[in-house]
Amino acid sequence: MNLRLPLVALTVISSAFAQPDPRDAQIRSVNFDTGVLELFNFGSSDLDLTGWRFCSHDSNEVRRYSATSGLNGVVLEAGTSVFVHFNNDAPAGDPDRLDRSAVGSFAVPLDQDAYGIQLYRPGANGSVSFGNSSLITDHLQWNQPSGSAGSSLFRSGQAVSEGLWTGASEVISTTSDTFLIRLEDSTGGRLHGPLDYAALEGTFRIEEVLVDPVGPDAGNQIIEIRNVTGAPYAPVDQWICVPFDYAQFPTIEVDEGEVVRLHIAASGTNTATDWFLPTLSPLSAAETVMLFRGFDFGASDRIVDAMSFGGGMARINQAIQIGEWSDANDSVSLPAVEGWSISFGGEGVGSEFWYVDASPTLGQTNGQDVRVEFGLGCGGANGIPTLRTPTPGGNGNRSYQVVVEAGQAGVLGALNIGNQIAPIDFLGCQILVAPLASVSFLTGGANGEFGVPLPLPATAALSGAVLSFQGLVQDATAPNGLFSATSGLEVTFF
Repeated sequence: MNLRLPLVALTVISSAFAQPDPRDAQIRSVNFDTGVLELFNFGSSDLDLTGWRFCSHDSNEVRRYSATSGLNGVVLEAGTSVFVHFNNDAPAGDPDRLDRSAVGSFAVPLDQDAYGIQLYRPGANGSVSFGNSSLITDHLQWNQPSGSAGSSLFRSGQAVSEGLWTGASEVISTTSDTFLIRLEDSTGGRLHGPLDYAALEGTFRIEEVLVDPVGPDAGNQIIEIRNVTGAPYAPVDQWICVPFDYAQFPTIEVDEGEVVRLHIAASGTNTATDWFLPTLSPLSAAETVMLFRGFDFGASDRIVDAMSFGGGMARINQAIQIGEWSDANDSVSLPAVEGWSISFGGEGVGSEFWYVDASPTLGQTNGQDVRVEFGLGCGGANGIPTLRTPTPGGNGNRSYQVVVEAGQAGVLGALNIGNQIAPIDFLGCQILVAPLASVSFLTGGANGEFGVPLPLPATAALSGAVLSFQGLVQDATAPNGLFSATSGLEVTFF
């Protein structure tokens, strides 16, 4: 008797009996601040972790095995995570969150120093043989650059032999400030190494300062900070310093890229978007604002971000030492109008990258314009001049300027402002902008630069407007014997 099944039926039967791949289970993240290890299932089938075990090592502990029954009954569902809480603070009643003490023995503490960990599945006999490399489902290891590996690399050679790690001595590089190791490969690939992981340090940046509020915010000074960590982050032992006042941030998680308003010398209920700092004194017209990791405010390397306004210089030399501020004589000018703020343009260090904002955006990420370079510049002995806008072109940016850098001080130039046109060749140099206006200037400074101020009105009508710019600089050594030229810059305002 000749039985034939349709192909589709065979496919259904095959799928029904397909075995889940144990190596779909991978350690996706390790959070040092919370002491939580995340195990994620990259596959399309659930995985029963009964009998599975961890093996971990640090610089002075080796072969710390979790219990034979530590993961019994735990199901790692497809596309979901199970978390092991090393501080034994797993929420009660959540089957996907497990206390370390319930899972079994691990090398402790779970910190940024030398550490290696493997996850094993049971063999055919239902038990784990740690000497059997084929039973390893995942592996990772990390250490600080100057740290001793000790016994942390034990079994790393087994992971390499199974195609799960790139090199026995290769480690994810951490620092004492690393709060999270995160697997960046979202495909479920098997072979991983240090380059497949991000070691993130929790970082906030000062975005906006409102010193002289009016209206409903009167008496409520605000400093806005933004989470630029690259992941959601709840700060641990992070501080704001307005010399010589200090306040610690609450440990409340803030999503990546989101902003928090710090309410200065004010009381209230802290949320993910508003933190109240009643112990800080009201801001004066001249201050330095600094963000620190830890309470050692005399240590420059603990500074996360810093800025000065109104001529405030307290501790600013510490920020200059580590490149978080430009110069001891540099400070952001406060606006002359009540209710206006000062905002960060997001591209550099120093007052040049801050602007007076007639349309404060406290509680929102500072807007960004769209800048497109076009055409070709031409140059002479001093090279091709350049064009840049240090701060974004948005409505209410009273400090907006277009800067031409010519490479030589004391030469005449002009900034053409208008509409982009098809290039017109002028004896080897391209004219790229049909000017609606042209501003003459004399270059200065070490880079032969000049900033053309273009204070922008506080009006929504500016949003979507487009202007193009090109700088021309007197230069007898240019191809045309008259002037060198920048490439064009088109800006769409917001």
